[in-house]
Parts: sequence; C-alpha cells; structure tokens
Amino acid sequence: MSTVIPALNISVSKRYFWTDSTVTLAWLAADSGRWKTFIANRVSEIQTLTNSLEWGHVKSNDNPADVLSRGCTPNELKNNTLWWHGPVWLKNNEFKHSTAYRCSAHINDIKNEEKITPIIVCTTKVGASFDIDKYSTLNKLSHVVAYLLRYKNNSLSKRNNIPRITGPLNTDEILTAIKSIIKLLQGTYFSSEIKDLKSKNYVSLSSNIYKLNPFIDDDGIVCAWAVD
Repeated sequence: MSTVIPALNISVSKRYFWTDSTVTLAWLAADSGRWKTFIANRVSEIQTLTNSLEWGHVKSNDNPADVLSRGCTPNELKNNTLWWHGPVWLKNNEFKHSTAYRCSAHINDIKNEEKITPIIVCTTKVGASFDIDKYSTLNKLSHVVAYLLRYKNNSLSKRNNIPRITGPLNTDEILTAIKSIIKLLQGTYFSSEIKDLKSKNYVSLSSNIYKLNPFIDDDGIVCAWAVD
C-alpha cells in the first residue's frame, strides 16, 4: 500500500485493510516479538506501515479474492458483482456503523484456527541441528538449503556417475529445498502422526489433526483439508 497510494496520485483520507484470516488479525494485534522470526518480520513490517484499527475481518463468502480460487469461468467472472464491486456492505459503507468487522482470534486460539496446509515428506534430509530461525525469509532460507543440497549432490556425483550441477539455482532445486525445510519442521511437530499414517493409515484420536482426516499421497505428502 505504501507504493500503491502514491502511484494512484489521489488523496486518500482513510485506509481499510481486509483479511478473511482471524489468525492474521491475531498476529497483527500482538507484539511481533512473540512470533517466530519469519512471521515476526512480516508482522513488524505490516505494523510499521499500517495501524491495527485499519484492519478488519471479511467472511470468506464476502471475499472477492476467493472468487477465482473457488473456480470461475470467464463468463461467470464477467457478471460477478462480488469480484467487480466487492460485498454490498463495503460498497455502501455499512461496516463503518458496526464493530462486527473488527473480529480477531484470541491469541490462545490461534493454533486451533490456523488453516492446515499440506505437510510435505521427502527423502532428502536437512540436519536437525540446522537453525532455520537464523533466516528472516523463506526465500533466503530455501536458497541456503538449496545450495547445501547441491553441494551434497555434487560431492556424490562421481560415485553416482551423475553430472555436477553448476550455475544459478533452478526451480527444481528450490522446490526440493522447501520440501526439505518442511520435512524438518514436520519431523519436530508431526512425527507421531507420520508414524501412525505409515503404519495404520490414520492418526490417533488425541492428534490435533485427527478431525482433518490426514493422509499421505503418492508423493509422500501428508495432506489435510483446510479449515476456514
């Protein structure tokens, strides 16, 4: 927004920012120092550029950004009022007379309300002693890990009779690195679930992801349905 407003060359008296994630609102409402490095840096940047009172909650069904993610043909999009004009209450400024949009998750409820994303399993390992908190962004971390994995593969290239890889990192290397990073985190937080899924195809009733019916797909990825 710090670059968009100047580019518009118009006078803006008030700003409003919207998200359908109550988890994000809870992050922004708290001191950024309480979060892990990656999240803390993003939260700190947003808190510097915006005021917490400028942020509001929009229900998923009223979120124009979700129109395409749900699947929408060009003809449907052409006549989609939500996409072109936003929700009615926003267009008519009705939210200004209500406090409902200032919805936020309680800090202690964040773990229960986070959306579950795919948990990726891959055979390439990043050592447990590797400190990912040293890196402020996923981009930096994934590049460091990618180069470490390239070094490992190149060291074994002669024995495995495969060519050495040189030059800039390619997309496959970055993706493999990201999978390895998630594998490291997964091994810490979901080790018992993975063990159960591999041996019994289901997780314990006491698991936090039990109700999501997780499963391991053909690529070794632990998948679960997203929670709104």
